[in-house]
Parts: sequence; structure tokens; C-alpha cells
Amino acid sequence: MKKVLTVLSILLIAASLANAQKLLPTFALKAGYEMPGTLTATLDDNDNDNDVKSGFSFSGELTANLLLLDVGVGASYMAGRELDIEDFNGSFGFTPIYAIVKFTVLPLPLISPKLIAHGGLSLFNPDDDFKASMTPGFLAGTIEVEGENGYYLGIGAGVEVRNLSAELMYKFNSAGMKYSVADQETTVDFLYSYVSLSVSYGF
Repeated sequence: MKKVLTVLSILLIAASLANAQKLLPTFALKAGYEMPGTLTATLDDNDNDNDVKSGFSFSGELTANLLLLDVGVGASYMAGRELDIEDFNGSFGFTPIYAIVKFTVLPLPLISPKLIAHGGLSLFNPDDDFKASMTPGFLAGTIEVEGENGYYLGIGAGVEVRNLSAELMYKFNSAGMKYSVADQETTVDFLYSYVSLSVSYGF
């Protein structure tokens, strides 16, 4: 037992020395590839799952290191997503603004495997064609449409080698659209779920 504790102590000290330069915040630029996902539209407790085509995102993250933890904030721009439905018009996107927590699973001097969690606000960006295409069929007349922002959550793992890192995460973005006609009003809720693979470089 003493040998195990000694080895762990040495690894922790080595990691702390190797990461001493990280005591100052690190800014990272990240490029992500989002695999085909699912957009679940919910109206009156009825769910409708729609396949979403793959896409790309670009992010900036600011983190600070404290021994085994990295904490910080980030923002991401998600290029327009399209549903994988024939003759469907319109696209949507999200701009998540989030907090970051990374836990170093095994502190090594040159490579750091990490568990990662994100959580925050997700700004919803549907275009006019998407709003029109998702309008409930029972509404008629002059319709006013208002987008509603939601939450963003992500969980996954990654590995960091010096200034480079790679992450594989499962993510959720929620949103809604409120449709109003005269005195009639209804809301369609959305949940976009997908797997993201990203690489980043820290400065």
C-alpha cells in the first residue's frame, strides 16, 4: 500500500511541475465534427424524432488548471444543421455558452487523459424556412413565430498532449419555438442530441 501511495504521489508531483505553466489561464481554439444526430420535436407530449445531417462547429475556451482539475468557460458556433428528410427546407443551429470542468484521470507528465463535462445556455438559431417547415399543421392564418433558447449539456472524455487535445463527447442542445395565431398559442420543444469529435490547440 505504501508503494502505491508513493507512486501516486510522485506522479502527482510530476504532473504539477509539468503543468506549472498552466497556472495562468489557457485559451484554446477548437474545431469539431458533429456526427449525424437526432432532433426530437415535442408537441403536447408527443415526440417526433428526426435524423440530422452531420456538421461542424468552432469554439473558443478559456480554462485554468489546479492540480487535477481544469475549470473555465467557453462559447461555440455551430454551423447550420439540416434534417435528413427529402425536400425539407430550412436549417437550424445553436450557439452554446458554457462552463467547463475537466478531471485528469491519470496525472502523467506528457499526456493527460481527462473526463469532461460542459453545462450552460444554448442560443437557438433557426432560419425562416425551418420555422415555417416546423409549423404545426392545425395552425392557420397569420402566424407569429418566436424562438426560445434552452440549455446545453455535454459529457465525454479526452486526451491532452502538450498544447494539443482531442475530445469525444455526447452533447444535448434544447430549444423551443412559440407559434401564435390570434388568441391561440402553442410551443414546440426541441432536443438535439449528437456525438462530437473535436481537436483543439491551446495558447
